[in-house]
Amino acid sequence: MHDSEARQKGQEQYRLLFGKERRPREDETALDEFTLNHLFANVWSRPQLSRPQRSMITVALLAALGRDRELKRHVEGALHQRITREQINEIMLQVAHYAGWPAGHNGQRIAQEVFEERLIVSRYVVSEGHDSTVARLLRKNAEASRAEPGCLEFSVYQEIDDPRAFLLYERYTSEDAFQAHRRTPHFEDIIEQQVVPLLDERAWTRVEPLPT
Repeated sequence: MHDSEARQKGQEQYRLLFGKERRPREDETALDEFTLNHLFANVWSRPQLSRPQRSMITVALLAALGRDRELKRHVEGALHQRITREQINEIMLQVAHYAGWPAGHNGQRIAQEVFEERLIVSRYVVSEGHDSTVARLLRKNAEASRAEPGCLEFSVYQEIDDPRAFLLYERYTSEDAFQAHRRTPHFEDIIEQQVVPLLDERAWTRVEPLPT
């Protein structure tokens, strides 16, 4: 398999696990390439285990090893695979008995941090003739928001059936991080001062995944 084919296959497996493709970094190394070109392309794609099964195994192993950063990401992936919070809690109970109480407790702590994340969905309907201006401002706000330490994801979508309507999908590490976002200078300047006067409708709500 050529590198380009392997990378494409790896990106597809990564997207299926986490919900979006892996963004390349400026300081990409050979290890980063192998993560996509081999681990995801050749291991995560094997049919002998389902993706949710591999996800649960990975969560257990990372918790047992105390790899906090990778564990957090794979707990997010597990939730995306519709593995429930109760099942993840049960994994940590198993880890505690086989890898030690500290490993189980630490894994539970990381999982709880992910569970406490805030998902925000907003819908803006723009006044006639201002959609291009608002689109530019929303892109600018999204770029600034992604740089906030508590922001995990910030995406802007435009409705196909009604181009005047924009959807904002925001994910934060906690409620405090979300409230801190609403106090930032760029939110006040771009959203409150420039975007809101151009809207006919504005609504937002907190959401959480529907239990299986």
